[in-house]
Parts: sequence; C-alpha cells; structure tokens
Amino acid sequence: CRGQRIGVLCCKIPAYETLVNKYIKPYFISDDNALVYLDYYELNQTDFKSIVLQLKKANLHQLILLGYGFEYYNIYRQLVEQDVLHGFQILGGWGFLYTDMDAQLLEGTLVAGPEYVFENNVQTSEFKHSYYEKFGSYPNFDAAFSYELILNIPSILSAKGDLKEYMSHKKVEKSLVGGY
Repeated sequence: CRGQRIGVLCCKIPAYETLVNKYIKPYFISDDNALVYLDYYELNQTDFKSIVLQLKKANLHQLILLGYGFEYYNIYRQLVEQDVLHGFQILGGWGFLYTDMDAQLLEGTLVAGPEYVFENNVQTSEFKHSYYEKFGSYPNFDAAFSYELILNIPSILSAKGDLKEYMSHKKVEKSLVGGY
C-alpha cells in the first residue's frame, strides 16, 4: 500500500470496531501511514453528506466500507451527489451481499465474501437443494454457516476446556462455507 491513501468507513457496532482496531488500523498505520481517514457511522444513520464531503477532501485511493448493507444505498447516493463515486476504489465485505442496490452503482466495487456465496460445488448444491425442499426457499450464508456449526458441534464439545486453545491447534478445514 505504499503511496496509497486508504480510508475506512465503518458501521459503529462492536464486531466491526474490533475488526478495525485489531487488524485494519495496525496493518495500514504500519505501512507508511497509509490510513488517512477513519470514521464510524450509526447503524440507523441515513444522512451521509458530511462524511462523503470528508471522504472527498481526504483524496483517497481506496475506501474500505464495512456495514450491514441496507445503509449502502444512502452512502452511494451521497457519493454520486458529491461526484466522488468513482474517485476511489471501494472494497467491502458481507454487507454488499445483502444490499438491494442497482448493479450499475456497485460497478467496480470489490467484494470479499465466503466461498459459499461465489462457488457452487457438489456439497453446496446438495445443501441448497435439501434446504429448499425443507423450507421452500433457498438458504443464505447465515443458514449455511449455522448448518456448518451444527455439523461441528460434536467436535467442538469434545474440546472439554478452553475452546480458543482447542481451535488454535486445528488445521484449516474445507467446509460448506469455505476454509476455516
């Protein structure tokens, strides 16, 4: 990221705040202070004009956007109104999987997510088919993740002690939702 100006706009919830403080800030601050903008917004916030004006002023190369997704329409609307939507690369995660935004607005946005969402292998297809037969609709990632957890409960319960210690010795496993 040398020479890049990175910004982070994050929904103000504990899980995301922890992610930003524990991983994103240390990574980008240690890289020639590439992190030049960091702000949080309230989950129910709808007005993003002042934030977008700050983003415009920061002269970013990339913006990491972390949220639930339903609020992205208002953020993107302000980015368009302030003529900065294509002024920097937007990167995001799961929130983009749940947004109902027009694909043209999202054009060029990079999204990271679980393999389950992007890849359709035999295991995934079988799960989706079984789920549809049982519930009459197709499962989202949360259903797949829950299913994966249920399958692993016997193994997890066998830890009989410190779960963090147990998990720290497990190897990466391929699963329905990807590698973990």
